[in-house]
Amino acid sequence: MAFGDNMKEIEDPSLKNSEIPENYTSYIHEERIKNAPKIVQDYYAGKVCKFEKGLFKVLVAKKSNRIIFIVMIMLALIVFIKNNLSNGENIAVISGYECELASFSYDDTIYASVKIHPVKNKREEIKKQKSVLKVQTENAEKNVKISFKGFTDAGAEVIFKDELEGKIFDSQQFFRTSNLDCDIITVEATVIIDDESKQISAKVSKKLQ
Repeated sequence: MAFGDNMKEIEDPSLKNSEIPENYTSYIHEERIKNAPKIVQDYYAGKVCKFEKGLFKVLVAKKSNRIIFIVMIMLALIVFIKNNLSNGENIAVISGYECELASFSYDDTIYASVKIHPVKNKREEIKKQKSVLKVQTENAEKNVKISFKGFTDAGAEVIFKDELEGKIFDSQQFFRTSNLDCDIITVEATVIIDDESKQISAKVSKKLQ
């Protein structure tokens, strides 16, 4: 026999159904709601917004949520562009020519190259000079001078010994140089075309040995 099997329930005479008012339960409920916090009162009054199922629905449920969602997307795009693209630091337009710097490391040597070609409008201008004015090729050429330097992770500056000079026309041309690696992580090139000068820089990519 388990403990309590032979125990009898004792009924409290003061809690007989005949003596409890009919509105006793609802009265207690109303009093409790009346003294409850506002959020509880709003909940029972149906003023609390229902939870939207799904992450996307939650993000666009309210105007403030939508604004935050848009800002998050914009920040994510900025981070992606900054981390995956060069931000245009390795490209510049000088005297109507687009100059693009690239650099990589291989076998303890840093290789750097600058690709130069006229932009579309400049190319058409050169062709027009040749066909309409019938000028000689040398009249359409421009002088170019390029100097290079590298920067290590510690901020030390390494000057490349070679300074490149040449002439550019209406076609794509490359100017290349190399230098001892010296733990260079960034290469900077100063490009001068006629009297206009600009600096472009590129991170050094590593080539497998």
